Amino acid sequence: MVTIRQDLIPNKIANKVILGTNNRCEYITIHETANTSNGANAAMHAKLQRNGNNRSASWHYQVDDKEAVQSLLDTTSGMHAGDGGNGTGNLHSIGVETCVNADGNFEKTIQNLVELVQELQKRHNIPNDKVVQHNHWSGKDCPRFLRNGNKGITWQDFKNRLAGKSSGSTTVEEDESTEEKVYRVQTGAFRDKKNAEKELKKAKEKLGDAFITEGTQEKTSGFPKEVAGAKLVKEENAYFKSNEKIKVRNKPSTSAKHTGTLPKGESIHYFAVYEGNGYKWLRYHTENGVRYLPYRESGKGNKAWGTFHDERP
Repeated sequence: MVTIRQDLIPNKIANKVILGTNNRCEYITIHETANTSNGANAAMHAKLQRNGNNRSASWHYQVDDKEAVQSLLDTTSGMHAGDGGNGTGNLHSIGVETCVNADGNFEKTIQNLVELVQELQKRHNIPNDKVVQHNHWSGKDCPRFLRNGNKGITWQDFKNRLAGKSSGSTTVEEDESTEEKVYRVQTGAFRDKKNAEKELKKAKEKLGDAFITEGTQEKTSGFPKEVAGAKLVKEENAYFKSNEKIKVRNKPSTSAKHTGTLPKGESIHYFAVYEGNGYKWLRYHTENGVRYLPYRESGKGNKAWGTFHDERP
């Protein structure tokens, strides 16, 4: 069993980088530090948190090839998932940073990660399907090496180990019932039918059999139904490229805090559309939390200040 030691963030620092102490511990969110420097191990990242890092970020554990170090109590809500102050990832998940330092043993680090996560699952009764990537909450390419497999271990390998399966296992248990079952694979949802047809062509080349179905975008409960007087229109996973400079806010209102500007020609990866306070807004995520970008004035006939894309432009 991996050694777990505490090196908790002092209260005077923690109060600046946490969202409260009511974490229900429903999920475990897996990250990678993205710091490949020699010596960038668990102890170093714990020290970084203890001394106050230069970002408004905090996570519960960091793990390397020798140990796991705890920086926040499990029941504290950190700022690591990129889904803002009301997001489940920040409020109700335990954040674990996986070290990727060049002088570490990644294979051993992943084994320690598995043992740490299994301990947290046992402690809080968290099922395997609620052990998720940082990408699950914000769309960020994290944990990058587990996602691309460039260090020889993939996300699926990690999940197999977590479940006690051998790496590479792809066995599907047979159902003894006489009723035939089929399993459908959906690769995406697209605003433009031409883009859907391109994806269909790729799928047919790989699978031999694929087809397009038409439907409407479902409204789900993943985001707040109303924020600062603006109402949720729909959830949508797509990209927006601006054709002029647009001010970014921390809430969907022109009276909300101005947090930055999206330059002309730059794009964002957004996850929801809101309307209110005279504008339509795109909700997206940054390392500093949720942001809202107005993309056109409300009302018929008003043009968007940019273009929409199914893939990053």
